Amino acid sequence: MKKLTEGNIWKNFILFAIPLVLSGLLSQAYTTIDTVIAGHYLGEEGLAAIGATSSFLTFVINLFAGYLVGFAMYVARLFGEGAYERIQRAVWVHFLVSTVASLVVAVAALFFTDPLLRMLNVPQGTAFWQDAKTYFQIYMIGLAMFNFGTNCIYVLGGLGDSAFTFYMSLLSSVLNIAGNILTVTVLGMGVAGIAWSSVFSASVVAVFFILRFKSNFKKLLPNGGKIKWSFKENKEALPYSIPPILQQAAMYVSGVLLSPVVNSLGEAAIASYVVSMQIMGLSNTMYYNASRTVSNYTAQCLGSPFERDEMRRRLKRGIGVGLVQSTALTLLLLIPCVIFPQFTASIFFERGSAEESIAMTVFFQRVFLPFSVFNIVNNLFHGVFRAVKAKGLLISSTVFSSAIRIAVSYPLTAKYGLDGFWAGMVIAWIAEALVLGVIYRMDLWMPKEIR
Repeated sequence: MKKLTEGNIWKNFILFAIPLVLSGLLSQAYTTIDTVIAGHYLGEEGLAAIGATSSFLTFVINLFAGYLVGFAMYVARLFGEGAYERIQRAVWVHFLVSTVASLVVAVAALFFTDPLLRMLNVPQGTAFWQDAKTYFQIYMIGLAMFNFGTNCIYVLGGLGDSAFTFYMSLLSSVLNIAGNILTVTVLGMGVAGIAWSSVFSASVVAVFFILRFKSNFKKLLPNGGKIKWSFKENKEALPYSIPPILQQAAMYVSGVLLSPVVNSLGEAAIASYVVSMQIMGLSNTMYYNASRTVSNYTAQCLGSPFERDEMRRRLKRGIGVGLVQSTALTLLLLIPCVIFPQFTASIFFERGSAEESIAMTVFFQRVFLPFSVFNIVNNLFHGVFRAVKAKGLLISSTVFSSAIRIAVSYPLTAKYGLDGFWAGMVIAWIAEALVLGVIYRMDLWMPKEIR
């Protein structure tokens, strides 16, 4: 566990960020491995079945992630204050509430699976429909386990414990790979095997996370820290958690609304969409997890007894260092994808097949993926807004970006197909980055007491 406000900021940021980035890459490997195995052993049909409901799954998972991110900021602030008993109470109640909520959502999704697939424009009465339904339902069965793992990663980040999350992400990835190989190539379970192996690996890792939290609380509270169940801290965390939920809803609802359009483009386009999203997801993981360093640093600063001018200096320095770090780490993965798009795309498809999907994926990497550098800025400021509780800026900037994306993507996709879909996303990234640049220059993001 580490306070990022003490010592050399560059050293603290990089040592804290590297495990987070590696953990994020391994967590992203969950779905990336699924995609690679589906592409090689199940073909375009398998990829399309996995991708048919991916926008809705992403929407649900990120709603929970929004709450988790905000709660982690609250934990980081308590950690900066040294309020360890309050952290313990908050964390255990949080885990309980989040798990119950996950189960409720999962049951509702299972009950309404068919209407949801129709809404997403998945072709009915086909093997594609059945595979998409099977994958979605198994994934929802494991939703509580997936969310619990994400819970632990974020909260441990708030406590400055990023190294353990890397080891757990590594373990889950190994289990997932082994499970995929067994269920798909040996047992021939198809997309069901891919989904079940993910659920199994998440369940195993959850046990180790629980043991880690017990160990950390014993270190912070030498007397063992007997749990006192109270919702007081969790109520206090709501101002941190609710805005990110709304922000995530605004961000990902555009994907759900646009998903029927993508699903109408055919299996080749859907397969390319799934693979392109995985490639972009790996790139996004670099800057997203690097920027979490800035979020935790900002929250810990606000919980520390710095004078006004010193607080302003530290917050701005944190953003500057975070931007440099996020950009540098992202380029490590982004540049090879742009230079060698054919090789990257071929990783996901069986050799000699899916030529149309591969061509679409190559074009995406060459033309559209480089513009994700604008999203580095957007994501960094989203993290800062969450840490300083600037809920108005967080939600409004995201709604602005999503509105632009929806407005331009429909006509562009109708005219240019999948390329129009990606163009709409890029336009939204650039527009939001420009707005956030103005907000930063005017210091509108700072808490009033230090503005």
